[in-house]
Formats: sequence, structure tokens, C-alpha cells
Amino acid sequence: MNAPTVLVLCASRLGHARRVAEQILAAGGGCAAEWQDLLAGPPQPTRPLAEYERILVVASVRYGRFPLSLQRFVLLHHAELTAANAALVGVCLVARKPGKQDAAGNAYLRHLLQRTGWQPRHCIAVAGELRMPAYALWQRYMLQLIMRLTGSPVSRDTVHDYTDWPALSRWASAYWQQA
Repeated sequence: MNAPTVLVLCASRLGHARRVAEQILAAGGGCAAEWQDLLAGPPQPTRPLAEYERILVVASVRYGRFPLSLQRFVLLHHAELTAANAALVGVCLVARKPGKQDAAGNAYLRHLLQRTGWQPRHCIAVAGELRMPAYALWQRYMLQLIMRLTGSPVSRDTVHDYTDWPALSRWASAYWQQA
């Protein structure tokens, strides 16, 4: 068995960001991958970052922020990540709106990149999934208010996948075709 050539750093609280990462990997023809969970603590890759052919970072935004563990990892490995063929995929509901899929239009991506100074070769924001029943009552009320203010009213029982899967597949295909 070949050693992994892709390092996947994933932060997925309810599983949607992991599905996004799996979709991107599938577009790569089933390449070998080493998975690291950013929410389980500091990632511990099995080899130096420079030895991976690609590094795929897929992280969900929660309460307006990427996980602190992602920011710490990027700051600690800034030079290696900048030199690597790395991609950052942010999963957030705001990306459901036109113009919010890149760092120029997505405040969450822009904020992370500004705070860390990282400029990944590939960067995209993908709309996530809203699973209202998974949240506590007070969180559902907050989410309802936010969604109403942004023009997308929802009920407390809403489960809706906002991800544009065909667009993600096109992006992933282009990502794998680039060196």
C-alpha cells in the first residue's frame, strides 16, 4: 500500500465539512489520503508537510469563526503551507449568497487569511448545511434571526443543504488538474 500523498485537515462538527472534503477527494480519483481532525486537538501528520503532494484544509465556520486550532496550525506551519500545494475550503452558510465564494467576498476567509498571513494556492468558500434540530433552543432562535436578517427565513425544524454540489465538483476537478 502506498503512503498517503494528500494530507486532509478537516474540522467538521456535524459532518457536512467532511462530506465536502470527501467530494473533493473523490474528484481526485480516489487518491490516498491521511485524515487529521482539527477539532480533536493539534494535528499530528505522520510526516513533514513538504512530503505531501497536496494539503487540503476543509473547515466549517461556527459562530462567525474558523476553529482556533486551524488558526494555530496555520501560524505554526505558515512557511510550509505557503510553499505547499495547499487548498483552503471554508464551509459556511454565508457562501450561499452570490459573490461570497472567494476571499474577496467572504469575510470569514478574508479574516483568517489576514490574521495568519497565509495565501493558499487554492481557496474557496462552500455553502454549508443548516440542520436546525441539532442546535439547542436558544441557538435555533439566534439562527432564525440571522437567517431572517439575511433574507432566508427558516423554521426551527429546517434541515437544508445549501451546498452547490455540481459547482463544488467543477472546482474540485479544476483543483486536481492544476499542479
